[in-house]
Amino acid sequence: MDEKYYAHWSEDGRKQTVLAHLLCTAMLCAQFAEKFGEKALGYWAGLLHDIGKFTQAFQKRLFCGGKKVDHSTAGAWESKAYLPISLCIMGHHSGLPDLGGRTDKGKPTYFGRMNKAKSGQLEPYDAWKQEVELPQAPKMEPKTELELDFLIRMLYSCLVDADWLDTEKFMSGGTVHREPGVELSELQRRLNAHTDGWKNPKNDLNRRRSWILNAVTENAQAEKGLFTLSVPTGGGKTVTSMAFALRHALLWGQRRIIYIIPY
Repeated sequence: MDEKYYAHWSEDGRKQTVLAHLLCTAMLCAQFAEKFGEKALGYWAGLLHDIGKFTQAFQKRLFCGGKKVDHSTAGAWESKAYLPISLCIMGHHSGLPDLGGRTDKGKPTYFGRMNKAKSGQLEPYDAWKQEVELPQAPKMEPKTELELDFLIRMLYSCLVDADWLDTEKFMSGGTVHREPGVELSELQRRLNAHTDGWKNPKNDLNRRRSWILNAVTENAQAEKGLFTLSVPTGGGKTVTSMAFALRHALLWGQRRIIYIIPY
């Protein structure tokens, strides 16, 4: 085994060092997180997410096979001062963990795994300190519980996406295929075509649906913020809320609409 530490080994024999993977993932994650003002958090998350691969145990598994190695708890431990980063790193392969209780031991919860690290049960990974140079610590503004929930999920999405994209780029020899998606303006055109039939309603239900649609979309030019829409079943709230979202996003230069439904 040579002195370098590797993150990936391709079928054609190419090797990607852990440091190269960390730097590329950090830059991508920072780029994604910058969209919601957390570039520094994104960079730290990407830079620390795989430092647990700086172990002889992981190198042995990579090149010779063997038992799985917990490589994500190390980065979570080193970033424990920043809960969003720590949680995202711990779950970047397995999903965001449950917090659990602070005294958890031997459990797959966040605190269970952090206590594992605290007690020195992780594979030695100190070699990361000789290769990885951390930038200035990111600043975290005080956040409400709801804001923190959103931040963790958004940062997690950035980290997982960045990790997979860089891995795919290396393993494929430089090619990454990603569907570009459909422009919001085109989606709005399609939705408008769908609702064209609402313009001349023939019955009372459709008249009410049309009135709700028009009233809601007229307010899409309001300043960005939180909005609610309460409409009885059958009132067209799914289409209406999407019409609002599309118009609001286009007016304010937003790039994404995330639609979350319970069932």
